[in-house]
Amino acid sequence: MVNKFKENWFGILIITMVLFVLFLVAVVSVAPHNDENLRGFTPCTIEMAEKLSFYGANKDVLGTTKSVLYSYVCYLKVIKEGAKLWAKGEQQYPWDNYWFETKKSKMAKEIYDPLSDELIEDSKKGKENYDMFNVKENDDE
Repeated sequence: MVNKFKENWFGILIITMVLFVLFLVAVVSVAPHNDENLRGFTPCTIEMAEKLSFYGANKDVLGTTKSVLYSYVCYLKVIKEGAKLWAKGEQQYPWDNYWFETKKSKMAKEIYDPLSDELIEDSKKGKENYDMFNVKENDDE
């Protein structure tokens, strides 16, 4: 058994790292990121979005990559904090601090759904009367 481990230690290490990253990505993908009270992964996601916006505007690939990696470090800190709270008996499960039912405010609904029903209806009505082949650019024509 020891000889098998000596021969395959690098493969075991790589497989362990890959499985850990896949587990982390799965947990982060399923957990909510838009809580009104900024619980769980929400602060990490907001910070990453701000950095991605900045680095994306500057076309900085290295900065973009760093911001994603740092956000996953932040996600790991949230998971670690959940494990600590669970070990202390302050929460029932280790994932209670990042896996929960989100609370959205009316303001958050307006941010995520900025188009009102009236605007959508007006847009639909305007398309019915719109003829793309007979568009006048100005009144002189």
